[in-house]
Amino acid sequence: MGNVGMQGGRAALPRAAAIAALSLSFALIAGCKSPGLGMSGYLRDKALNNAALEYNKLVRWQEWERACEYLKIDAQPAFTEKMESQEETFRLTDFEIKDTRPGNDSKSATVRVVYRYYWLPSITEQKMTVVQRWTWVDKEKRWMIENPLALPKRKAAKTPAAAARAQAGPGEN
Repeated sequence: MGNVGMQGGRAALPRAAAIAALSLSFALIAGCKSPGLGMSGYLRDKALNNAALEYNKLVRWQEWERACEYLKIDAQPAFTEKMESQEETFRLTDFEIKDTRPGNDSKSATVRVVYRYYWLPSITEQKMTVVQRWTWVDKEKRWMIENPLALPKRKAAKTPAAAARAQAGPGEN
């Protein structure tokens, strides 16, 4: 009886090994180097995920100079100036990368990010979804963001009197 189980195990082993080898072959083919990119598709995708995560962390913690490393040089001064001018009143509290989608050309991608933020003096948290456009730069062998974070419009704060009127409803003032 023990031989039957062993025999069945031996018969299944070559088949399992063949399936594993075939799976590995497909994985290797999918990860082969793309012409002109100097990096496998898997490694380039991993680099995009890492770049998007690092950029968004830096923005979250208001590290504008370091976040600029992910922008083209000509866009860096305007980004830093804009963000620094609002850093005393604008606060990002969290972000979540929802999905990453490679472009058709393998040198572009979009990353959908949900940010949570508030504008002082309010502490009411708001939410916005941003679709970031990323481009692979062959010369530097890295991803760069095309559209860095743009500050959301600041909602006008209601004065206590305006809030009371809005709560009372029309004709009750």
